Amino acid sequence: MNSLKIYNFIEAYGEKCVELNSAFVSSYNLSEASELQGTDYLLSPLRATKLKVINHMGNFYFKNKDVEYHIHGTGMTFTLDEIRYSFEYLPQTNNRNTPIFSISSIYDYIKVVYGFIEQDKFTKVMNELVDKKIIAKIDEYGFSFYIPELELSKNIIQ
Repeated sequence: MNSLKIYNFIEAYGEKCVELNSAFVSSYNLSEASELQGTDYLLSPLRATKLKVINHMGNFYFKNKDVEYHIHGTGMTFTLDEIRYSFEYLPQTNNRNTPIFSISSIYDYIKVVYGFIEQDKFTKVMNELVDKKIIAKIDEYGFSFYIPELELSKNIIQ
């Protein structure tokens, strides 16, 4: 599997995470909640949970499908069609809040949608993508990444 194909899977995963987060915000009308005024839409589920506006676990509907959600610590996990989409929030990268993805969640997703890939080959491709600056490491150990080109606002559901 080449690095471009892996990147396309990573990008699709990231876009689905953002799309599900936006659908969640829309489904629970979080942008209209007075307690959340001035909160970045990406962060509003976390803030809403802390303020007990919503539960940290539950379900909502997205495109006529049931989506399970779990808000945890500094991120969210959605389960749609038995596929888990999970991300954390990275405050203010390049003046915007950014979703970050763990290498294990990306690897698990690729195994589900593509099929088996050896972990060593996957890690090698991830490092190539970092070297090409297509994805960026969050820490020196390379367990978390963000996608600089991921357009956070493009999937917002109005």
